[in-house]
Amino acid sequence: MQKGLFVAIGDLLPATEHRKCARHILANFCKDWRGLQRRQQFWRIAKSTFESQLRRNIEKMKLLGPRRMMDALMYYNIEYWCKVYFNTSVKCDYVDNNMSECFNARILAARHKTIITMLEEIRVKKMTRIGSLREFVNTWGSNYSPMALKVLEENVTRSMDCNIEFNGVAGFEIKGLCQHTVDLLGALVVVGLGS
Repeated sequence: MQKGLFVAIGDLLPATEHRKCARHILANFCKDWRGLQRRQQFWRIAKSTFESQLRRNIEKMKLLGPRRMMDALMYYNIEYWCKVYFNTSVKCDYVDNNMSECFNARILAARHKTIITMLEEIRVKKMTRIGSLREFVNTWGSNYSPMALKVLEENVTRSMDCNIEFNGVAGFEIKGLCQHTVDLLGALVVVGLGS
């Protein structure tokens, strides 16, 4: 049933990017392959943003078990749950579906009611949440969320360890722990060249 739905969506919406929830893949993988190190390495693989980083993380995972463990992991097509393969024109890089999980958890009580009652309860809950978030935004000291500012500050601090070299008309090489090429004329192209 699920595979048929996947094929049908691909036929009806061929330009749509398809992703799978890494958290659900991990849950299935951990039924046979438990362990904190494997779990942590799985998340490193899922959150890899360039190919050389992905290769290093896969090699580290291979050291944590036999070959059939990696075969079990690669059974779940990595192109659907690893950031390195995500379309960069889609501005969402989540590897799990926490947004829909949170939504489902919030509507749990309403889901078993009649359709009109369910929709009305969901509407009121969402309306209340939007109102409380609007009040929360009013407590910010700027137009940007405190969490976004924290991430920006961390990235600025990390960027201090990088060297930037001009390599052409609008291109740069950024060298730090890894080396990346950035093309400012075209779409942002980031290529991991190893460390």
